[in-house]
Amino acid sequence: VKDMILINDCDIIRADKLNEIETVEFPNSACISTCEWCKLNKLVNRDYDSCYCENPICRLKNTCSTIFPFINYPFLQERIWTECEIGYYDIVKKTKDYKPIKFDHIIINSIKVLRNSLQHHSYGYRYGRDDLELFYSYEISVEIYNQDNEQHINHIFTSNDLIRKEPWGKYDKSKATTMKYLFQRTIPLLNEYVRHQKPINLINFNYIEKTLPQKDNYLSNVHRFNKSDALNIIYNMEIKDVNGNKIIRFGAGMEEYINHYIANLINSILNINLKYDIQTKTIYSELPYISQQRTYGSLKEYISCLLYLCIIKNYNDDLAKQEYLIAVPIEGLSLASKINFVENLIPSKELIEIFSFFSNMKATHFQDGRTRVGRDDREWKELSFTFPLLSDFRPNIALIQKINELLQIELTPYQSKNDFNSIGYSYFEIYDDDYVGGLACNRTDLGSTELRKTSFHKLVCAIIDYYLYKPEEFTKFTSKD
Repeated sequence: VKDMILINDCDIIRADKLNEIETVEFPNSACISTCEWCKLNKLVNRDYDSCYCENPICRLKNTCSTIFPFINYPFLQERIWTECEIGYYDIVKKTKDYKPIKFDHIIINSIKVLRNSLQHHSYGYRYGRDDLELFYSYEISVEIYNQDNEQHINHIFTSNDLIRKEPWGKYDKSKATTMKYLFQRTIPLLNEYVRHQKPINLINFNYIEKTLPQKDNYLSNVHRFNKSDALNIIYNMEIKDVNGNKIIRFGAGMEEYINHYIANLINSILNINLKYDIQTKTIYSELPYISQQRTYGSLKEYISCLLYLCIIKNYNDDLAKQEYLIAVPIEGLSLASKINFVENLIPSKELIEIFSFFSNMKATHFQDGRTRVGRDDREWKELSFTFPLLSDFRPNIALIQKINELLQIELTPYQSKNDFNSIGYSYFEIYDDDYVGGLACNRTDLGSTELRKTSFHKLVCAIIDYYLYKPEEFTKFTSKD
């Protein structure tokens, strides 16, 4: 396996290190190039042992290996898929061997690329755009072999890059990272999976795909599955009646973090068998008996509280690290794979009541403005939290104070003038209220959905921590004032 990949004989990727794609700058102490530019710089800098060639092939001549994988981007016609040249380049003989590139158990058979261009025109306006955007789409065909190289599967990875050419000629390639991530993230991750002798037919491609840049995320900031992802999966849980059966579903919009570990953990807690739905990229199961076990709150609140409680108690990061790259099969997991040492807990009535109170929370975060003729416009930001009381439960002062402390707000009681049954606690704040030299913005959501989720998790994790590990402190939140 070679540790460097030449791209159009100009840029290289060091596949063993997480550095940037860059033109090679390290010196070759025994440069034998006849490049006049190199000779001139040796004289100017009085450094006759270093190499100043712009072509990296010269600098690589005295490395221990002389043959490197290469990728050559062809001249691209607009909106036409074109295949790149791939193979191995001998930097001494200066010859190319066109063939698939192999990295341990992974073989790259082909790389296809398509370009779409978009020229922006300002038409003379002061704040217009005149830049050129180049959108690149990739199809990377690979073979993945098992540890013994006896079985293999084929897969086509898709990826997207964006290069922007400014009006003055400068290229911005900060969002063109497909080749960098392919050799520094995707292929090493696949080889790691195979080395641990995991089944190649259950590779979690939903996750692996996200290690490459996509149209909605050119920087590809996917991270390894962690406890927060497990809680987010529970947060998006759905329960629906389908043909008289209750179906529980997890992972909508989070397909990259649906994996063997979290499915197995949920199975072990609820005693169900989650299966993978190819169309929706979610996991689901029937709930045959759970409705008979609940005693407080709605069915969804009871199951949510139970899952949060047991996952916070039982989550094992070492196991998650071992299994997050294993996908959930469409037929579900085998019964033998259930986690036997999960401590199944039953939430108390008091915990469920507090959990339900948190579940009813609403949170908003907006930016708004007001236009004023003949005067500067104004803009401001609004932050609000509402905790309606929808049951007989009434939070005590200690619980309200803990909410204020965790969310850094100051809740006050409210009662609707139009509906005397509409009561609860609320907080509203206006900040960054100032004049603006131009048109004020329209009302814009600054992330209310994410604010609600992160705030909910702060509250739930804190109260469950008290419930599990500080029971004396927990009773302070359940006592009557």
